[in-house]
Amino acid sequence: MDEVDRYPAQPVYTKQSIETIQSSLQPVATEHSEQSQNVVISRSHEAYSQGVKRIAAMPSGGNQAKKETRRFLRDRKVRLSAVLKQVGGANPNLTEVFELRDGVNAWQRDDAPVVWYLKPKKKGGHRIICKLPPKMKAIHRMLGDAIAAQMPRNELLYGIRGSGRDDAARALKACQNAGFSCLAHVDIVDCFPRVNPDALYNLPLPKEVIQQQLDTRKIRFTGKPYGTLSDTCPLGSIWDILYGSHDITTHRPNGPTGLMQGSPASSAILAWLLRDIPQFEDAIVLLCFDNIAVAGLTWKATDRALMAIASHLARSPAGPFDLCAPAYSRGEPLEYLGYLFDAEREDVGIASGALRKIEKKLLAIEQRHASSQIRDPLFHLQIWSALLRFRAGFSAARHDGFELNYLLETALDTIAPFVPDTVLERHKLLFSPEGEEFRRAIGRFVHNRY
Repeated sequence: MDEVDRYPAQPVYTKQSIETIQSSLQPVATEHSEQSQNVVISRSHEAYSQGVKRIAAMPSGGNQAKKETRRFLRDRKVRLSAVLKQVGGANPNLTEVFELRDGVNAWQRDDAPVVWYLKPKKKGGHRIICKLPPKMKAIHRMLGDAIAAQMPRNELLYGIRGSGRDDAARALKACQNAGFSCLAHVDIVDCFPRVNPDALYNLPLPKEVIQQQLDTRKIRFTGKPYGTLSDTCPLGSIWDILYGSHDITTHRPNGPTGLMQGSPASSAILAWLLRDIPQFEDAIVLLCFDNIAVAGLTWKATDRALMAIASHLARSPAGPFDLCAPAYSRGEPLEYLGYLFDAEREDVGIASGALRKIEKKLLAIEQRHASSQIRDPLFHLQIWSALLRFRAGFSAARHDGFELNYLLETALDTIAPFVPDTVLERHKLLFSPEGEEFRRAIGRFVHNRY
């Protein structure tokens, strides 16, 4: 009997039964009950993973894929896994988790509104960020993975499940090392809000689910009205660079439109909508979120590809979209997705902006320690924790690459006056493969202490 039949859509837990289960799964419970909680959690995550695999195994767009997608969205264990990922933490409150899970229904709109706020952009202007209610966010997580599972095999689409930002960085570096060294990077102007909501109904999802969960024209929002916001590309458009002046100023109404930034589904949706971006024999195009990289054999090939992409996106039924002015690697390394691509290096580097952020954070930790009347003898653990979190965000960079070595040496100078030599020796292992068990121990200790 399959999961859908075994577990009806209606909640089967009463408040009393949930409390009974929860009381047996508290951190102070017996070893057996703690193991039971872990079994519940692991089985739900396994059901989620297997559901994604079943969808991926079906021909995209066929009846079997549709059936598996509906089954996935209704499965109680899948919904439990999505909620657990949303709640997070090592010891979730199962009473709250079960209640939240039983309210997760992709075919029903959440009563709570989506909260939005403005977040400044690095190059000026603002973007609208949406904070989804917990049940809706769990649903969007499932929707995003269901879409990614049906994505046609395309090694040039990134920013989705199984092909993330770090994979895109590795792929671009492989192109550069293989002779496609004429690199350019370009962003889609104001991409997420400009997605045509009618295009969403072409997604491989039930139409009722799209209407209830994704169509921003149907969703209730709450936020601070700000009038009409104009977004312009500060460097001018790609048309300005190659063909002359072209006005790409866009005006948006109050509140979110298009795709909601902040939704776990939006990246997969965008990749699906833009999956037919053109490719070329003499230039390779990589798409990650709304960031496009082009690696050409010649600069003429790179420019030709950029113009073809601009023309394609201007006519896209999912948009239309415009491109900002491209950044090139002519005479200097290219920065893309927080990484650095230098033709003189075989490995992927880390962009200067990311380095400035971690340096600022390390300096703040050092200053707090220096100004404290009571010195923390374990303050180096804060340094290590910050370095490891930074390293986790740049897995495409080699552990012995220039930037990570620089950070390690700088941090060594910071902690050296306060720790014994044995700690300094361990510090040198922080990023190396030999330090894996050491890093896990740091993680456990820091999680409990800070």
